[in-house]
Amino acid sequence: IKNHTADPSVELKQDLECIYSLLSYKYLNLHDFSGSLAAIQNAVDILQSIPEASRSVETSRRLATVYRDKANIQSKERDLAGSLESNRLCIDILTQCVKEGNQWSDIQESSNNYLNRTRYFGLMGDFEEVIQTVSEMEDFISQYQHMDTRGELNYNRASGMVFHGMALSQSGDLEGSLAKYQAAEEIYQAKVRDTPLWREEVSYLYTNKGVVLERMGRLDEALECSETAIGYFKDIVYRHGKFEELNNLVTMYLNQGAILDRLGHLDRARDVYSQAIQIREHMVLKEGRTDLTIELAGAYINVSVNQSLSGQFQEALVNVSRAHALFRKSFEATGEPIVKFYLALTLQNRARYLVQ
Repeated sequence: IKNHTADPSVELKQDLECIYSLLSYKYLNLHDFSGSLAAIQNAVDILQSIPEASRSVETSRRLATVYRDKANIQSKERDLAGSLESNRLCIDILTQCVKEGNQWSDIQESSNNYLNRTRYFGLMGDFEEVIQTVSEMEDFISQYQHMDTRGELNYNRASGMVFHGMALSQSGDLEGSLAKYQAAEEIYQAKVRDTPLWREEVSYLYTNKGVVLERMGRLDEALECSETAIGYFKDIVYRHGKFEELNNLVTMYLNQGAILDRLGHLDRARDVYSQAIQIREHMVLKEGRTDLTIELAGAYINVSVNQSLSGQFQEALVNVSRAHALFRKSFEATGEPIVKFYLALTLQNRARYLVQ
């Protein structure tokens, strides 16, 4: 199209945007985030080149969608400031679409993007902004609650409560955090939706609730939450084929192993760690997911600590040495201070296991 059209029409530009958006999605599936970002930026530029006077409401919606997708890719590239800016532009466009048409799809998408904004602030560790954005989303939902005949916006309200709960737990308000998770749980369970998205949301709820219960010393309840979360998430990955979420399942296994360690169920914990390591080794060593190298090293540390608690110091030494080798490789590549800290930690543990 670009080679054979000197001055493409609006319709051809929209076709080009669709092609670039599809290309961005393909790069994303290959974990090529820079390629994905370049493609989605082309989509943004093409839609922005359409004069505002010539833009239909549908074109504005497409522009909001590509800004939404751009924000998601930027978050994967750890450009969270860029994510927030793209998200802001998306919400601004959708707000105008709502004013012009008051269509339910625009209202729902606006609510979704407020929720995305809370996630980006959470990734930045700015928990005051998380709480502020959840409040803004609540205000937005309240304006259009009368149109929500199927209770669709309640799911975003529940997800907002989960983010609010995470923010409260970070500030040390464990009781307040638990109350938010329990309120969200009531909404999720009031109208069960047997879909991958519903199961994913509920699994994250139980994961975070379990973390708070563990910090409160309520380990049996924490373990129950962990088992529920893993059950939902295994279904998402294996029955619904969302293998891109496999790494999150591994993280849940590692969290469960830590709870079992604290309960003294060392053999069960070790079995859980073995499952986690097997999956993560395949992802890093066979699939080339070098972005997960640090996470694999962390899994080796978990199982080495478990083995040392069980008196298996030789096995612990093997695994902490594996972790040390991966941290060293990562530090040589990035020089990140946190990796240097873990290098020191693994050396300290190696010395301790050698003495034993």
